[in-house]
Amino acid sequence: MKSIVGIDGAEESLDAVRMISTLPIFHDQVVLASVVPVFQLEPEHCVSKEVLDELKKMNDEAVDKAEGVLKEASDYLGKLGIETRSEVLRGTSSASTAKSLAEFAKREQADLIVVGTRGMNPVKAFVLGSV
Repeated sequence: MKSIVGIDGAEESLDAVRMISTLPIFHDQVVLASVVPVFQLEPEHCVSKEVLDELKKMNDEAVDKAEGVLKEASDYLGKLGIETRSEVLRGTSSASTAKSLAEFAKREQADLIVVGTRGMNPVKAFVLGSV
């Protein structure tokens, strides 16, 4: 069974990592995924080189943070004998996080998507997750 675990570094997403570690049925293929927003401007927007440099810096920092979170989760699961693969996914806005994860899971032919919960009642959190 292939499982996608969406994480963003929040405690709730790390709960998803801990949860998957307790369910051996999901250990066959574990793919850790973190979605980072990509800050971009359309060509018709005229901006200075400084603004473009700042956007690149923001993109690079977001990817670095995601890679660090993925490494932490991978190391945790590795100590438990669970092999993982990690992917940084790029989204165009924070609203596209769920869509990015869903599209990635479809491409990967995943059987399960696991995400943490944040700011939801227990029923909504169980059904939707948050990452």
